Amino acid sequence: MKQLLIYFFLLSIIYSCSTHKVTTVKIINKNNYPVSVTVKTINIKQTFKDIKPGEEIKGIYDWTEIKKEDGQWIVIVQNLNNQSIDSFSHGIIRSGELSSFLDIETMGRQLTINVSE
Repeated sequence: MKQLLIYFFLLSIIYSCSTHKVTTVKIINKNNYPVSVTVKTINIKQTFKDIKPGEEIKGIYDWTEIKKEDGQWIVIVQNLNNQSIDSFSHGIIRSGELSSFLDIETMGRQLTINVSE
């Protein structure tokens, strides 16, 4: 029993010391058509595909390999019905350090972005 507790304790330490840097992303599609949302920061890019009308999704944006540069959050929203694309920039990134949470709400040609810890 004691060995089992030690084993679980060591496993928890190993997994809690992960070197991955991630941001939790929440996207709400308030349109009546499906969208894809691409998030870009310096040299990292990730696309969240086929978000249905009225759907809310949560995902992870892994920025472990980001360059230590200044930049901005770039969000690209693609209407999957007619393939039109809108691009938005937000905030300032200092030395490649991102925040823990990114909330995106898309509705028509408007985009609401909230970056927070």
